[in-house]
This record gives sequence, structure tokens and C-alpha cells, in this order.
Amino acid sequence: MVRGAGIGRCDSLHSYAGLQNTGKYPMPFKSEAQRGWMYANEPAMAKRWEAHTPKGKKLPKKVNGEKESAFAHLPPLMQKVAALGAMAAQLRVIKQAKDMPSFTEQDRPEKTKDIYRALKREHPEMSAEMKARIAARQGKSGKQKQGPPYKGPLSTEK
Repeated sequence: MVRGAGIGRCDSLHSYAGLQNTGKYPMPFKSEAQRGWMYANEPAMAKRWEAHTPKGKKLPKKVNGEKESAFAHLPPLMQKVAALGAMAAQLRVIKQAKDMPSFTEQDRPEKTKDIYRALKREHPEMSAEMKARIAARQGKSGKQKQGPPYKGPLSTEK
């Protein structure tokens, strides 16, 4: 494959994947900055997008980086209901985490708890989750379990 040809360009990638902008999902420009970039880098795609941008529409210079809500496709009332449901789920997870005993109070081997305490003392900047993972892994008795050896080729040269 020749570098810079074919799939490297956006319009080629869309054509390759069978995702050409056929008009079923029109893509108008959202800002002047986007229009300028598109004409400079992807002129063929820019012409297609220009056809979907209403004539005489005043576009902002830039669009701030806020992403649309996951519920943006819903009617306004349903957006509120969906957002409340998502918040309720988050609150349930937080409540479960608060009710959970601390790592050293859980039913774990004493060696694992000692490793966790040492990590907490020696590395206060490390997250509790990372300390718990390390302590649980190092606290296991016996040889550490390893995956199967790699059997693939060591080089790509033939």
C-alpha cells in the first residue's frame, strides 16, 4: 500500500467502509473554523457538506468543545426522565460503596492487609484501588500465575 493514498484520507476511509454521505444523514458545517479546515484538508467532502449547509446561514467562528448529551435525541421531557434515572443509578453505586467495609476490614489474609498498610504508608499519592490490587496480587500464597508463553514469530522479516 502506498503511504498517504487510499484509506489515509477521511473521504477515502468513508468510501472504503461504505459510509459515503449519501444524503440520508446530512452533515452541515457547524462553524467557520470547521469549514476552513475541511476545505483546506478535505475539499471533496467539504463540497458535499456545503450542499447540506443552509444558504445564508450565519455560522459561529468556533463551537465550544461541549459534547452533546447522550439523551440529546430524546424529547425534552424524556431527557429529564432519562437524566434522573442515570443519577439514581449513580447514587445507588455510591451508597453501595459507602456501605462496603474498608480493605483492611474485609475477610482477607493478614499478609495482604499488611501489604496494603505498607503501601498506604509508603505511597500516599497512590489511589486506594491501585493499592488494593497490588496488595491482593502480592498477598496470594504460592507462585504467581503467569499466562502461556508467547509462540508467535519474533520478527516480521522473512
